[in-house]
Amino acid sequence: MSTATLPHRRALGESLVARWRSRPLRDRRAVGLAGLLVLALVLRTRVLDTGFWIDDGISTGIASQPLGAIPDVLAQDGSPPLYYVLLRGWMALFGSSEATTYWLSILFAVACVPAAVWAGWSLFGERAGWACGALAAVTPFLTVYAGQARMYTLVVLLSLVVAASFVGAFVHRDRRQLVVFALALTAAVYTHNWALFLAVGTAAALVPCLWLAAPGPGRRVLLRDAALAFGAVALAFAPWLPTLLDQARSTGAPWSVVPTRTDLMRMPLHVLGVALLSPLTLAALAGWAGERRRGRPRNLFVALVLLLLVATTLVVGWQVGRFTSSWAERYVAVAVGPALLLAGGGLAAVGRLGLLAALVAGLFWLPPPHIPSAAKSNVKANLREIEAPLRRGDLVVGTQPELVPVLRYYLGPAPRYASGFGPTPNPAVMDWRNALDRLEATDPKTFARLLQRVPVGGRVVIARPTGSASAGPQWAQLIDERTGQWLRALRSDRDFRIGPTYERETDTARLSRVTVVVARRVRDG
Repeated sequence: MSTATLPHRRALGESLVARWRSRPLRDRRAVGLAGLLVLALVLRTRVLDTGFWIDDGISTGIASQPLGAIPDVLAQDGSPPLYYVLLRGWMALFGSSEATTYWLSILFAVACVPAAVWAGWSLFGERAGWACGALAAVTPFLTVYAGQARMYTLVVLLSLVVAASFVGAFVHRDRRQLVVFALALTAAVYTHNWALFLAVGTAAALVPCLWLAAPGPGRRVLLRDAALAFGAVALAFAPWLPTLLDQARSTGAPWSVVPTRTDLMRMPLHVLGVALLSPLTLAALAGWAGERRRGRPRNLFVALVLLLLVATTLVVGWQVGRFTSSWAERYVAVAVGPALLLAGGGLAAVGRLGLLAALVAGLFWLPPPHIPSAAKSNVKANLREIEAPLRRGDLVVGTQPELVPVLRYYLGPAPRYASGFGPTPNPAVMDWRNALDRLEATDPKTFARLLQRVPVGGRVVIARPTGSASAGPQWAQLIDERTGQWLRALRSDRDFRIGPTYERETDTARLSRVTVVVARRVRDG
């Protein structure tokens, strides 16, 4: 390139910048928001052709039930109803293919971008709004769960609104935000049980708000507003409370492990991804540290309120998980929204260094995340290998009980279904009630009796977890034991001829990997 062209190119660049700045501010904002939405959409629509894994099958199975039956079904599952009601309506309008169900999660994930822009802007100003929106567009948590038929992107969206409206109502004292806060928190607790810990986090964050309020009348008004908002949430949640108490007594996650202190320390990584631990954290901390020096102590106070909200939510969830079967890393979705606001506000406060930190973080986040949705399961690939459609009288077995709904999704209603429990009356739904005790009490003779009900010429399909979990939690060990019993029952029955075994590999990193064994009954013993 000749040196003579440099002034010309510099002048052209300056002209383009001048033309851009001459555009109305409204147009520039619209273009910026559209760009973030397109970026989020591109990142979160790369896995539409992937098959379901266990959780996707459970979601679509629940959502396929009649609307009035969903609350009763969820008494077996342990979740609140809002997401499943929305998914049911979505499936009624657009169908129940994998891509269709993913699109609902994608829309919630993309909606987090304008929600984050609004939230950051309302709390810290316009620059913070754009920083929060950019983080929401690329954060890997949303990218991963946009590719699953689960409620986690909706949880993040609601947590953004809860955090922003809480600060608006109780720090900035905009009483119009009380209604937004009450509605968003109600929707959140009807979406995921860990949102109850978010509610505890907001209650803890009231303490510094009371300290900031003027003594006497100011604090009394704030307490009255808090009583109205939290009372409205409690009143709205009251109809579901008996079901929640029933779920707490009899359902849970038997596959869950007791979280350790290491799990508690790793929670920030799951909230915003590995890049949070390096440039993003340092830049955000530098930004907040400089707010008092810049004469903006109110912004620093808001940051401390958000930090208390996030920390309380995560610590309470971790502590409860130590005593109940209710721990999973993905449940930190309830803290992702306020954490995004905290990080985006810090980046905006630090200025150009924050922009540089966000760009470095983006280098980590823009490639496919470390849990690629495209590799989450090989269930679909293996079931495709079965040569002909299954018929009435055939038997499909998921030795891992929660695998049955996804088998039912792909293999249809014709065959009978069973699991490590034995026969499965409603294969579209996983019954988690006292699941560990029921699996332990299963009589292996049931398996042989179920095989004898297969007609001559009929087939048996057994889908089992690949590998062994002998060192895992008791749930996984019992599944191993029941898998062995099913396979021994099949191999010892001379009326059956065992056919091919399918164990297709789609990737080395996956959430659910199964092996499928097919057998045919060749005679009537």
